[in-house]
Amino acid sequence: GINAEYMGVCPCGPRRPSTHHKLISPMSLDQSLLANPASPTLQVLEAQATIPTGCCCCASACCSSVAPVQLKLSSASLSWTPECRIRYQRLDGSSSSLVLSAVMFDDVIGFDFEGTTLHVYVMAPTSRRYRGYSFELIESSAVPVWQAAVTARLAVYLRRPDRRRVLVVINPFGGTGQAVSRFREKVKPLFEKAGLVVTEKLTEAAGHATEIGRSVDASAYDSIVSVSGDGLLHELLNGLAKNPNPAVMQVPVGIVPCGSGNGLAHSLQTSNLSLAAFAIIKGRGRPFDIHEVFRSNSADILYSFMFTAWSFLAALEEDSESYRCCGAFRFTWSAIRMMCRGADYRGRIAFLPVDVPHVKCTRLTDCPGCNRAPLPGERDDEEVPTSFDSLPPGWITVEGDLKWVLASNVTHLSADSQPTPFSHLNDGLMDISLIRSASRCQVTCFLLKFDTGSHIPLEYHEYYKCRALLLEPQSPAANDPRAVPIDVDGELHPQPTQLRIRVRRGAWQLLC
Repeated sequence: GINAEYMGVCPCGPRRPSTHHKLISPMSLDQSLLANPASPTLQVLEAQATIPTGCCCCASACCSSVAPVQLKLSSASLSWTPECRIRYQRLDGSSSSLVLSAVMFDDVIGFDFEGTTLHVYVMAPTSRRYRGYSFELIESSAVPVWQAAVTARLAVYLRRPDRRRVLVVINPFGGTGQAVSRFREKVKPLFEKAGLVVTEKLTEAAGHATEIGRSVDASAYDSIVSVSGDGLLHELLNGLAKNPNPAVMQVPVGIVPCGSGNGLAHSLQTSNLSLAAFAIIKGRGRPFDIHEVFRSNSADILYSFMFTAWSFLAALEEDSESYRCCGAFRFTWSAIRMMCRGADYRGRIAFLPVDVPHVKCTRLTDCPGCNRAPLPGERDDEEVPTSFDSLPPGWITVEGDLKWVLASNVTHLSADSQPTPFSHLNDGLMDISLIRSASRCQVTCFLLKFDTGSHIPLEYHEYYKCRALLLEPQSPAANDPRAVPIDVDGELHPQPTQLRIRVRRGAWQLLC
């Protein structure tokens, strides 16, 4: 009856006939593999099943059918023969179909059994769009064996699959104010499919995320997720870094981008909700550098994961605060206003350069930049001098007009700004982007090019990699009403008379 239905004529056109396959009973599963689910090998299982099929022309129910297939569970995939047009469910409940013969476990986020039906939840390669596939096992006796086998296989591809408690911190006012709805409609259902246990906390005011980070119990959660822009994650980091239990800094943190700039998400190439959700579900934490920022006008240490800026960029950030309702366009509009204003910024800066190749980060575990060996004399707790008169040998000093000063830890500040394309996740260095004296025309040319990183060769632009930095703004002075604030991860702080920054290599864990 199944074969006759599969070979029947669809109203939208003929179907491809099925071929018959010999029945193969499920093979016994090696129990030692279940005891050690991280084993790289897994005995192959096969079973007869049926799958829902569809038509290439439409998603009408009249085209729905089922087809007999032979399921095969290997170490890296779940495959079936013959290849056919299998139907799948989207996250919103609608369905579609595509020609497919296998799903890779690296794309699987979860599964469950409903009677003899195996539901496999997949996020498609590249796009990471959700697809739910169903397989009806013919023999009910195969269910326990297959359930154990799939569980063991996913243990290899999901980091700590038995520990899935997630604290989600949401800023309901960030970006365009849609963070809550976007998370609950687009991301939370994926977390539930993956078996994550989600605890939501909504911030109520500025600084609330810092308090959450400072008081969170490191043993209560297996990961922490920030849902908003880079500002919320900045607050969360500064709370976690000051938590009484230092172990909380080893709890991996993920970001769901719902802000205006989303610089970190663009740097990690997880700038849409599906990519971000997939990275969080997979739970693969990577060591990530943070910067310690010391200010002369405050005893409180600031912790930065993205950048610290002064002069033009900080003034642009301050001006753009009035246009948050415009989303990411607020930065473009403020850049135009700043160019028309043509303000001057004077100061002096000193930094300790490191001679390493300028190569792009692969964001993989074998990235040569992230895995570079420390140079002789390089220390994680590098002391930053407090005076320009006592600089150790090897420091470079620049004084005078400083049109553009940026110390960055990531490649992107937003979707269309890539000022430091050679930044790495875990190289223990900050990337300095510097422009001394430049005309308005030159600054405009620089801004038009740095969306792709093509500004690097400009003769008036300087690019360095360094371990520590000392900055003293001079004009406008700190007590001047025109004083430019310090911009740390997009958060503005009053201009100090002196600023010191050092890098803490791999001090944080990011889900990416």
